Amino acid sequence: MSHAWGLGLAQVVGAGASALLLPVLTRVLGPDAYGQWSLVLVLISYVLPWTDLGVARGIIRFCPTYDTSDARLNVYRTVRRFAFMVSLSMGVLLAVLSPWLAQIAIGDAADWHLLCLIALLFPLEALFRVGTAFVQAEERLAHYARISTGRHVGELLLLTIAALLTADIAWLLLARIISLSVVVAWILYAGRRQLATQRSDWSLAPIRQFVGFGLPMIPAVFVWALIMSADRYMLKMWSSVSDVGLYNVADILALMLINWTRPINGVLQPKLANLRSTNVAESERYIRISFRWLAVLMAPCAVFLATMGRPVITLLSGAAFADAAHALPWLALGYVIIGLTNPLYHVVYLRRGGFAFLWLYGAALAVNIALNAVLIPQHGLSGAAFATMAAFLAYAVGLFALALPNEQRMIAAESMALVKIAGSAGVAALVMATASSHGHLAVIAGALAGGIIFFILMLVLRVIHRHEIRELLIPVRSWLRPRKGPEQ
Repeated sequence: MSHAWGLGLAQVVGAGASALLLPVLTRVLGPDAYGQWSLVLVLISYVLPWTDLGVARGIIRFCPTYDTSDARLNVYRTVRRFAFMVSLSMGVLLAVLSPWLAQIAIGDAADWHLLCLIALLFPLEALFRVGTAFVQAEERLAHYARISTGRHVGELLLLTIAALLTADIAWLLLARIISLSVVVAWILYAGRRQLATQRSDWSLAPIRQFVGFGLPMIPAVFVWALIMSADRYMLKMWSSVSDVGLYNVADILALMLINWTRPINGVLQPKLANLRSTNVAESERYIRISFRWLAVLMAPCAVFLATMGRPVITLLSGAAFADAAHALPWLALGYVIIGLTNPLYHVVYLRRGGFAFLWLYGAALAVNIALNAVLIPQHGLSGAAFATMAAFLAYAVGLFALALPNEQRMIAAESMALVKIAGSAGVAALVMATASSHGHLAVIAGALAGGIIFFILMLVLRVIHRHEIRELLIPVRSWLRPRKGPEQ
């Protein structure tokens, strides 16, 4: 497990690199144009989950059950071909309907060319999802981390160049297409030797099985995308596009909390898929340890954002975006809640599939829309952020209700650790808040001091243990002293 977490640290570098794009886009585009770009990204989040009809999730769930490598490779070839044909058909349909859909989704039929560019992402995204899902199912975690990091860093470089050369959103989309094309070509090239010896066997059986498992989750993901975007559309309706841009800045910074959980969550679902039928005790150990470490990783970061949000946003995006800090405390709390539910999410999803999440996400969406309608007209950004946090909390309560009694007991057993973590985070918050109004150097010093104090308290209170830290550092030592051998 420690080796898997260490390999996942590479994903933090990639996703963190993407956040470096924030100062470029916000300063070049300004609040209004950046708000428009945010709406385009929301539209992409609506349509791209449909590209593979859920077969990528089926690969993670069922590929480990095949006995031989040849059987896994053969089914991978089959579902990859299926996903490509389906996504290509969807992309063509989106391009044909682009003049009509542009008016609905973006607000201007003249932006139909943006939808045509999004259509080009369809087959690329499908191949990326299927390719990375197979790598995860095989537990080739180092390769998966390299792919993920490569995509994030590539997008960072190309989007930065495009934003500096022009403020045209079409060029930003084109940069994203080029970046994804390179990564997909890398995936296909890396797997060509393995697939060269496999016979072509077009069978509908694995497709039906994989789609049957993964497809029900797509409507649930769509509803989840509505939760993530309802506040933006309602801010545009009752406020302005510039407020959408401000909210998106706060949301991106708060999402960095989830970024710190990637070393755990990036490998948790495929690992549990392999263990759930072979070693139940080991899977329970994964859940307990991951839940505790998720809280330890996210708590100091959430405190940092809540107490030092304004100087950080001003430093990154300029004074025009400083008011985005009003949304940060509630969004940070919301993403902490979501991060803590991830181990339980993987367990419930692997056992019950996507149908269970349809009503759960729907209930969270209803909470979000109702609170947005009440709070945005009076409280603006902070009201939208509170509505999102409340929706996440409703989702967490529902997810806990879906868990089995033994799973609920496992999570409840860690409640005392959560109390210790919250108390230590409060101490760190006092240190950071004291430094937040004394300039950028004081902000950095306060953040470092608060983080150090927090982790010292974690060791003193025995929330984390020295042997766990030593285990987590095993991959770092192996990178410093590389040894020849097969990839873990």
